[in-house]
Amino acid sequence: MIFRMTDARRAKLEKIIAKAWRRGEAVSLAGEDLSWADLNGLDLSGVDLRGAELSGAEVEGVNFDEAIVKDVRFLQRAFAAAPVSLAPRAPGETPSPEARSPLHPS
Repeated sequence: MIFRMTDARRAKLEKIIAKAWRRGEAVSLAGEDLSWADLNGLDLSGVDLRGAELSGAEVEGVNFDEAIVKDVRFLQRAFAAAPVSLAPRAPGETPSPEARSPLHPS
C-alpha cells in the first residue's frame, strides 16, 4: 500500500512556508519524512531539506533553487519532467538556527 501526503498536510505545509517567507524567516524540513508526498509545483527554494526522505515523492515543477539538499534521499522517481535547479547558496550563507520544522514545531 502506498501512503500519500494528505491534502490537509500539503495545505498546512504550503501555508507554513508562505507565512515564514512573508516574515522573512527560514524554513526547515530537515530530517522530515516526505516519502510519497505530492510536492508537485511547490516552491522549496532556500528550504533546509538536509536529511529529508523524499523517496517516491512527486516533484514535478518543484523549485529547489538554493535549497539545502545534503543527504536528501530521492529514490524511486524519475526527474525527466522536473526542471530541478540545485544552485548553491552564497559562501557562508546558512539558514537561521531558529528555523524549525513546520510539520513538527517544538
